[in-house]
Amino acid sequence: MATVQDTLDLSATVVPSVLTPGDPAADAILHLLAHMAHSDGVLHEGELQFLATILPGRSAESLKSWVNDVGSEPPLLDEVAQAITDDDMRWTCLRFTARMAWKDGELQDEERTFLQNLAGTLGLPKFAVDRVLREMEPSHSRFSTARIIEVMQSVKWNAVQIASGPIASGDLAAVAPPGAQCVCRVGLDKVEVMGLYESGLSARFLEGPCFLTWSEIVSYSRSFGLGSSVRLVTEGGVAFTLVDARLTGLCLVLDLLLGGGERPKGEAPKVQLVSGE
Repeated sequence: MATVQDTLDLSATVVPSVLTPGDPAADAILHLLAHMAHSDGVLHEGELQFLATILPGRSAESLKSWVNDVGSEPPLLDEVAQAITDDDMRWTCLRFTARMAWKDGELQDEERTFLQNLAGTLGLPKFAVDRVLREMEPSHSRFSTARIIEVMQSVKWNAVQIASGPIASGDLAAVAPPGAQCVCRVGLDKVEVMGLYESGLSARFLEGPCFLTWSEIVSYSRSFGLGSSVRLVTEGGVAFTLVDARLTGLCLVLDLLLGGGERPKGEAPKVQLVSGE
């Protein structure tokens, strides 16, 4: 497989990323992104900007050259599947590839077919492509105050406390966009750890306090075992981690908000929305 190392300087990597060149799974996803960007023979501005976000420090010319070199070869789906060995990365792979397909403003029939073939090769369920495309659909209503409250009331998340009112924690308030109004606050042991807004969420991540807009969240996953955590991956390939296992209920919330109302199977964690003090 032609990898990013063949045409790009690895020392240019600035931000630690789940798509850091040299990692087999990352190289596999980057291989697919180059193919998707090259599929219609034109590297559109939105596609170029997406690649520049994922691979900071590269010039536009080096990115164009890499896309042309890799995209001119046949896509190696079997090698991609061998390089990606866990379900979280399989979904991340499909989501990133689908997002690249939409960066030129439309999804061609052949691009949807490619995504279906990719999902099948990765062993993902038949509904996988429809799900990831639905997650990307622009829709203000799914992140409205009423919708966020509806979702928080519909899931069962006993491990946390939910309250209305403005964010009280200075570090979380500082990372929120100016003028943004918090819809609800999430606490652990009566300590505020997260805020949900119409435009995104702020939280104390392992990587530090940060605000993520809904549109920049490409993938999210929940690990299992004693060290279970929630990981959110952004368009830049950067992962933000919530390490407290009690916050894994956030994945259920994101399933409903980003998935357009599909409720996941199985027993969910009980949320009671209360007024803040």
